[in-house]
Amino acid sequence: MSSGDLDVQLTRFIGRERELAEVRQLVAASRLITLTGAGGCGKTRLALQVADMMRSQFADGVAAVDLTFMIAGEAAVP
Repeated sequence: MSSGDLDVQLTRFIGRERELAEVRQLVAASRLITLTGAGGCGKTRLALQVADMMRSQFADGVAAVDLTFMIAGEAAVP
């Protein structure tokens, strides 16, 4: 995975300005965050939008890592 790998979005991101601002502040403060919510509410799309918006702020780029199928206690390693 290269430092710029993000899924290409086929539609425009509309609205959710408050959530975008909040997630951007969280990422700026700690870089690693967890978004929670019901399935289908847009967590992944929000995360990808924020990553794309903040890409230039990270010299090594950004990457999306799908941890959907991780088993509790497993280590996530590059």
